[in-house]
Amino acid sequence: QKRIPDSFIKNFKLPTPPLAEQRAIAAFLDQQCSQIDSLITNKRRMLDLLDEKRRAIITQAVTRGLDPSVPMKDSGVAWLGLVPAGWTTQKLATVARLQGGFAFNSNEFRSEGLPVIRMNNLRRGLLDLSEAVFIDPTDSIQSVALHKGDILYGMSGSIGNSGSLGNFAIVSETDLPAQLNQRVGRFICNKSKIDPCYLVFFIQSLFFYRQILLYITGTAQFNVSSKQVESCMVVLPPPTEQRAIADYLDAQTTALDAQKKNLEKSIDLLREYRASLITHAVTGKIDVRDFVPAR
Repeated sequence: QKRIPDSFIKNFKLPTPPLAEQRAIAAFLDQQCSQIDSLITNKRRMLDLLDEKRRAIITQAVTRGLDPSVPMKDSGVAWLGLVPAGWTTQKLATVARLQGGFAFNSNEFRSEGLPVIRMNNLRRGLLDLSEAVFIDPTDSIQSVALHKGDILYGMSGSIGNSGSLGNFAIVSETDLPAQLNQRVGRFICNKSKIDPCYLVFFIQSLFFYRQILLYITGTAQFNVSSKQVESCMVVLPPPTEQRAIADYLDAQTTALDAQKKNLEKSIDLLREYRASLITHAVTGKIDVRDFVPAR
């Protein structure tokens, strides 16, 4: 663990303006930083609203379809209600299974070699290998070797909108080769019954997530098993409609994700500006001696 030596702290030199100027700088920064912090808080709230809107759009499409005028029927699930007449409701296990990863020995992880996909590598649709661990390629296991297009699902972690439990990722060509670690599952679909693109959106729906929450165990870290995930109910339109819903949701979520990225970028810029403002004020690059706080 890296430490800052006591000698560095004791010998650190800092500019010390007159007391009146110190107070003027503090008042200036207090007002300016408060305004910036308020902007950041508002933007974070907008991010939360975008996440809520995203999940609501997905949930509506995968449980009610895209045509509000179609005849409806009882789904047979009390807390789901009506679904389109041509759809079926069944356990996920009837159309897909969730294969768990292998419990690699963490003592054998290294800084290079063959990447092992863990929970912290799942990033809401993408894999982030910036903090990946590796094993010797000679220790690879064929049964947990990943393939392009694999749908990965996190079975441990925190819950909530930003929680890691239920996080997911789609494996791309650039992620390979890679191995699947324990507590991360891979969906293996019966493609004649469920379109993988439809499944990707279904596992993001509030209907599916609420079922997962019924099964979780643990306190500090929540867990769910492959069998429990497979026991969740899935709502299935005909195959052609599954694809249409997936295409619709792909367009909708792409637009929302673009808005989210813009907001996140603006928050980063505000943080940079805040840090720069403080630095310039406390080093005298901004003259605030005549600053009068707003009332």
